[in-house]
Amino acid sequence: MRYTTTLILALVVLAAVVVIYFYHDDLTGKPPAPPKPAAAKPLIEDLSPDDITEAALQETGPDGALATKLAITGPAKDQWRLTEPVTGAADEYEVRRLLRGALESQYRNVIEPGAKGQPSLKDLKLDPPAYRLTLKGKGEKDAEPRTVTVDIGRTPVVGSGLYVRLDGKGNVFVLESADLYDRVRERLDTYRDRNLVDLVRDDVVRMELAGEKGAVRLDRAEGDAERWILAEPRARADTDAVATLLRTALGLMAADFVSDSVDDFARYGLAEPRLTVTLVAKAADGEDAEKKTEDQPKKGEKEGEASEEKKPDAEPEKTVVLAFGGWADLKRESVYVRIGDSKSVVAVEKGDFLKLDKGPADLRDKHVLGVDADRAVEVQVRLPATLAEGGQPIAYDLTKTDGHWYVKTEGREKMKADTAAVDALLKELGDLKVIYFAEGDDADAKAFKAAGSVRIQVEKETAAAGLEFGARGDDVPALVRNLREDWAGRINEKDLVHLKKDWLQMLDKQVLEFDPDRVTRLAIRGPDRTNVFEKKDGKWVMTGPVEADPRAAFVPDRLDDLMALKCEKVLAATKDFETWNLEHGELAVTVTLEAENETPAPAPAGETETPEKPQPADEKPEAEAETPAAENAPAEGEKPAAEKTEAEKPAGETPEAPAEKPEAPAAPAGPVEVTLILAHHTEAKVVGRVVGRDLVVQFPLTLLKDLASEPLPTDMTDLFSGDIDRLTVTAGDTRVTVTKVDDAWFRTDKAGRPETQVAKADVDTIVNAAVDLKAARWAAYDTTQQAAFGLDQPAVCIALTDTDKDKTATILLSGKPVDARVDALFDEQPLRYAFAEGGERIALVAGKNVQTVLDAAATLAPPKPETPKPDAPAKTEPAAGDAEKPDTPKPEPTPKPDAGAAKKPAKKPKAAPAPPKEPATEGNSPE
Repeated sequence: MRYTTTLILALVVLAAVVVIYFYHDDLTGKPPAPPKPAAAKPLIEDLSPDDITEAALQETGPDGALATKLAITGPAKDQWRLTEPVTGAADEYEVRRLLRGALESQYRNVIEPGAKGQPSLKDLKLDPPAYRLTLKGKGEKDAEPRTVTVDIGRTPVVGSGLYVRLDGKGNVFVLESADLYDRVRERLDTYRDRNLVDLVRDDVVRMELAGEKGAVRLDRAEGDAERWILAEPRARADTDAVATLLRTALGLMAADFVSDSVDDFARYGLAEPRLTVTLVAKAADGEDAEKKTEDQPKKGEKEGEASEEKKPDAEPEKTVVLAFGGWADLKRESVYVRIGDSKSVVAVEKGDFLKLDKGPADLRDKHVLGVDADRAVEVQVRLPATLAEGGQPIAYDLTKTDGHWYVKTEGREKMKADTAAVDALLKELGDLKVIYFAEGDDADAKAFKAAGSVRIQVEKETAAAGLEFGARGDDVPALVRNLREDWAGRINEKDLVHLKKDWLQMLDKQVLEFDPDRVTRLAIRGPDRTNVFEKKDGKWVMTGPVEADPRAAFVPDRLDDLMALKCEKVLAATKDFETWNLEHGELAVTVTLEAENETPAPAPAGETETPEKPQPADEKPEAEAETPAAENAPAEGEKPAAEKTEAEKPAGETPEAPAEKPEAPAAPAGPVEVTLILAHHTEAKVVGRVVGRDLVVQFPLTLLKDLASEPLPTDMTDLFSGDIDRLTVTAGDTRVTVTKVDDAWFRTDKAGRPETQVAKADVDTIVNAAVDLKAARWAAYDTTQQAAFGLDQPAVCIALTDTDKDKTATILLSGKPVDARVDALFDEQPLRYAFAEGGERIALVAGKNVQTVLDAAATLAPPKPETPKPDAPAKTEPAAGDAEKPDTPKPEPTPKPDAGAAKKPAKKPKAAPAPPKEPATEGNSPE
């Protein structure tokens, strides 16, 4: 082969390679893979910000020389400090940002300055460098400390990054980020710590303020780090105000660093500061501080002659003084501040200055008593009539025994108190504040004359805290004086709510206390009968007025209600029960407890015993009771008359020799009875009392209804309203029958055939009301005296028929008024006597269902035809000379009473009912 041929073939191959290279995308349809960039590398290895102990930043000046911009050292105790050009704490966050900018930077490209086609150091601003950062790090073990110098040039014209060189030699590295460049360009103030006070909150033991509002000294209380004492002037300190003051002082920050070399402080208003704040704290270990010693020679002793008994050295102290001068700007939004005796002046925000510019009145605790109410064990209240809620003086004592509060007032034994009421009173006294203080020559303080007082004894304290009430003006709050601290002040009377209430409102609201397991008998006396229940073989049985099984939960529910019964408030302490209609009351409940092995009966909650004889609910009132066989026998609940003592016998009477006979065993204790009597007081409230006690208490109206509810089953029919297909209603001369055909109701004709369709909703309402009638209370437990209840001539008779089951229920409703004493027990109206034919009892029914049945005849009766009005006669003119006669008014027609639909008149306040009479038969007659 010729060389020429070989050369031609080589050129063809080369041309193919070139074509493939340049037209690769067109030939393959895929672009060539881009070249992989170089991996990023750290600029400085084996050093982290935590390894650095010193750092210095220099900046090239106009003359081309490097000058120190800042120098820092640390971290000592986790705190960096500036050493040049000023000394002081450095901002930890900003210093670490600077260090990370250098130590955590990475590069990908390297430039060889001066090489062909490469920029020079001067082009990159690295000769001289714009900035030089020198870092000194800890060496490993015994190795020498490592020093790294980073020369910082300019940023690239295009793209991001930064040109730097290490240790002033070698190649130039192109950093990926310019964060380091941003850090070194920051002002010096960026790296200065703006916190002006370097103290720990719990180490501060004293604060002093001196300013235009007066001088104040605050000392932290020993043994209670959260409590401060106003030492000068002597008073209690406001905990919240002091906490705000301390928090502001410790968090004070410089808004601006004004100057670090001030010679003329008068220019800044600091020659005579308008406010000086001094903080004294316990110095930390190793910290420079003033150390006070307690072993200095006493007065008259020479050096070296001090007592051999040395006192322990006092803890070293660290003091920070903040002096506040004039306004730092024209808008008065900042204030000049100098720290200690430094020559530096900074500016702080106006808000911080105002929070620190306080006087004695701002930091003084305005609480009148300043006691821990939770630790109170005794309270004495003596209130003048002018401050009392009822216009009568108030005097009572509260004592705490075994965790329970008791009330004691003159002439009465102590009674159990309402814990919630006492807590509310103590909270009110603890929160009571003065509006302003009156001391020294103040007219209120000089003219104070005590008219009442409150004293509180706190456990583990010898002296009681308290206050006195002074004269009260017409237009100013009440004047009080602190007994322990001897100052006066004005309070707002509206802050006194619980204190104005008398001792009755402090009593426990629990009415009865008894052991339910000891209850053997329950009697509920109403105006018409007494229901008696006895426990036999663990089961409750109704024994009067009839024997029957009550509803399963009736007696347990009533006992639970009585045990949980609390009055709304105590109204009076009196023996004049007639005024309250409580001599016999309208309803009485007696709970009988079995004897408990000679253990006296439990004292009633919150009240004292009186010598009144208990009256069981199922006995006649005392006025009607038969004369007892033994007139001189002691009344139940009373002690037998005691034998005369030797001192009580008449003079000259020879004492009888005591008979020698064995001591008789104590008689076993008998059953214990607790009786609650209730009566109406107002339209919406009920009053009550417990026999043997003299307190009248108030209950809600529903209590009477609950206790008077029927113990036996109350159903009057066993029909289901959906099965009723025929209804007949008779009321007076009106009789209407309706029958159901294909789910529609029709009024029937005289032959009983469907005639006229009536509204289905009206009939369904009447049927539902009649079927749902239940006895609110059985008026009689037999049906022998229907006439006495007006049921021989009922106002309404309604017959409900279920044709499929061939069952009819006929219910009669009486038009006779219900006994007013029974009526008073129920708040639902109307109230009627009722009877279901074939039933065993006569019922009292009440509520809207009763009204629906009463109106049934009128609802279902056909409408009456309208009577056509006669044509009016033509009006004629009177003849001449005839006198005009005035029209004679026609008499108004007298409406006929509708016995079936008559509604009971509105209730009137209940009068005291006559004592109830015993029924003549099992079913009591209203006669």
